[in-house]
Parts: sequence; structure tokens; C-alpha cells
Amino acid sequence: MLRASIHVDKYAKTGHQGAEFCPLMSCFGIINSENILGASCLFIFVYNTSMPSILFVCTANICRSPIASALFRATISKEVDASDWVIDSAGTWAVEGKPAAEYSQAVVKALGQDLSTHRSKSITMEMLRSYDLVLVMEAFHKEALAAEFPEYKGKIFQLSELTGRKFDVRDPYGSELEDYRDTAKLINGILREGLPKIRELLARN
Repeated sequence: MLRASIHVDKYAKTGHQGAEFCPLMSCFGIINSENILGASCLFIFVYNTSMPSILFVCTANICRSPIASALFRATISKEVDASDWVIDSAGTWAVEGKPAAEYSQAVVKALGQDLSTHRSKSITMEMLRSYDLVLVMEAFHKEALAAEFPEYKGKIFQLSELTGRKFDVRDPYGSELEDYRDTAKLINGILREGLPKIRELLARN
């Protein structure tokens, strides 16, 4: 989201000046420019620094976490701030560059979403540093990430914790299509119920 303020000094003729600062997810810029009438116009742009970012994590990043990221995009699509969200997924032990599982793509497509361009990737320290909230599928994922990256454990939660409970979202890999449907239904229900909790956790971070 961009907020802009404009100040015009009709008598100053200072020519062109500029300054900008762009850390991750924020941007500040000043442009002082003489217009064709000889007026100096000062434009100050300040980008919103509270753009929410969320990373979904499973094991191989081909089943549960891509399903979750796609369904969460659908969950927030009607929210007023839908376009502001940064959403992605990763795996704790992913083989790089693999497409989403065939049944993952099928169940998401049936719900109006698309995973055809998804490619798997492993989670990195940079991802943990950059994202505001990390939602994992199993207690083991949370424990492993917290042990390896203790400085970021405060932003790592099990997906099920959004509903006030703790349980694993079972990996459907190698199962039948119906198991993938059940997994997608479970994830979708958690995300819809847990959206207020997601906003609460983001506000803390």
C-alpha cells in the first residue's frame, strides 16, 4: 500500500534531487523536481511497512504446504487487504524444483485454485528471517526448525494451533485421491477458522 503526500513551493527552483531507502518490504523515497512552470514539487512516498508475509511448511513441499498456500490465497481473496499479502511454501527436506503432487494439483483445482507452476524448495534461514509467520504441518517440523534456528522459534507454529488445538496434518503422499481431498478439506477448515488468529500472530511480530 502506498501513501503519498505532495508539497509544492511555487517560488523555489532547486532542480532535481532524489533520495530513497528500500529495505525488505518497505520503501521510502523523496523526489524534488522542478516542473515546467518553474515550480518545485516535493513528492514524498512512504510504502506501508506492515505487509503481512506467511510461509507454509511441510516435508517435501509437494503436498500439504502448497495446498495450504493455494487455499490461503483463496481464503483472503475477498479481504480488503488481499493484495498486500506475501504467501509461499517450502519443505524441511525438499528436493528442489519438483512440481506439486498430481493429486495435490487436482484437489486444489477442484476448489478453484492452481498449482501448475509450483516448484518445490527447501526452507532456508533467509526465509525464516524474511517471513513474519511460519505455519508447519507437524509437531516434528516445528521442533526441528526451532532446534536448528532458535532465534526464529517465536514465529513458528503448527497449523492446527490456529484453532486452539495441537495435532498433525497427516501427509497424504502415496495415498489415494480421497485422502488428498480429506487433507485439503482439513487445511481449508483450519485456515478459515484460524484467519483471526493469523492476524493476531502477525500483529505480535
